[in-house]
Amino acid sequence: MSKRRKGCIGCSGLLVAFGLLIIIIAIVDPPKKTTPAAARVASTPVPSSVAPTPGATTSSTPKASTSSPAFTMPTDPAGYLAPLAVRNKAAGILHADDAYYQNEYNQGVTVILDRGSAGSYPAFSAWYQKAVTADIKPGMTAFSQANALFNAGDEPPGVSNWQGDNGTVSSDLVSLANDGLGVGGPDDSSARQQVLADEKQFQTDFATAEQDADDVAAGK
Repeated sequence: MSKRRKGCIGCSGLLVAFGLLIIIIAIVDPPKKTTPAAARVASTPVPSSVAPTPGATTSSTPKASTSSPAFTMPTDPAGYLAPLAVRNKAAGILHADDAYYQNEYNQGVTVILDRGSAGSYPAFSAWYQKAVTADIKPGMTAFSQANALFNAGDEPPGVSNWQGDNGTVSSDLVSLANDGLGVGGPDDSSARQQVLADEKQFQTDFATAEQDADDVAAGK
């Protein structure tokens, strides 16, 4: 056998050995195949809005709101007033009592200015005995009757305002009675002037009480 043939045989042996090595490597660690769909999923970035924050927990159930709706107080005062018929009835009671004191006061002015004339004493004495005590019972009765028509939630403020102002009206009777004692005496002139001043003050106080009664009818 020639030297050239021996060299070819040696080359063939190397090629066979190299091929066997490649086959062994393929069997031990085969290459991983990636499908086109899997490649697209792997390469798609996750949006930051849905990506979980490290350390945060996620829940698929939304939390219900625990806040309560704001309460709004009604602004219409008419919703808290007693019916008009009730207010008018109460106002009528108060006006009637004002008129009672007005009549009593006017009667007092008449009998006082008549003092000194013949037969004037009995009329003045009868009026004086009642007026000097302020004759408060009619006013108290009128207030109780008017107040009973309402409850704590619908009574107009005018009712309590009237109670105080009507008390002033009745107290004006006391001032008139005491000042009237001087009429017909040594200081008759000054006493009569004081009686007229008292009467002017009474008219002011009477008008205030009357306005209170009007306010009750109006729901004020």
